Amino acid sequence: GCFQRSTIRQALLRGDKEAAMESLVKYCKAGGKILKGLQNRRLDERRLFLGV
Repeated sequence: GCFQRSTIRQALLRGDKEAAMESLVKYCKAGGKILKGLQNRRLDERRLFLGV
């Protein structure tokens, strides 16, 4: 599927957690518009994953 080719997966496979999370936070749009709630969620997920 799409995840198999994703930049998030590629970064995780090479051990680059920071790059993976930077890719993740880009996924905060619906209908071509940034959703503030989803943007906040992605930032929270990034902090949780990186232990920041």
